[in-house]
Amino acid sequence: MAGSDRQARRRAAIIIKVQSGQMTATEAANELGISRKSYYKWEKRGLEALLGAMSDRSPGRPAVPVDSEKEAMAQSLAEAERQLLLAEQRAEIRDYFLSEDDLALMKRVSRVLREKKRLTGTDRDPDGAPES
Repeated sequence: MAGSDRQARRRAAIIIKVQSGQMTATEAANELGISRKSYYKWEKRGLEALLGAMSDRSPGRPAVPVDSEKEAMAQSLAEAERQLLLAEQRAEIRDYFLSEDDLALMKRVSRVLREKKRLTGTDRDPDGAPES
């Protein structure tokens, strides 16, 4: 790799000498061991590459490719965290307004209702499938 890099630098130096008038295209072709026509092809290719390298580029780092699976997981996590925060706030408000006895009564009533649904099958839709 170092040899080809050295050779490319030598060619570029010769092209610069021709462009600055220090050498003719014929002399450059002879020094490179190619025809004058080939020299002009190399010169054109080199100058086009120089122009391409000097063109304006967008500022900053290149955009990071988006991983849609990670994005979906991040959104799902954010929604779960939002739901958790709301549940904690509801519990805090409930605890503020209800006494220990009220909370115990609510838990007992909830258990009785769940048991009633289980025994009577009222947690099923008309087709017989459980409701979600």
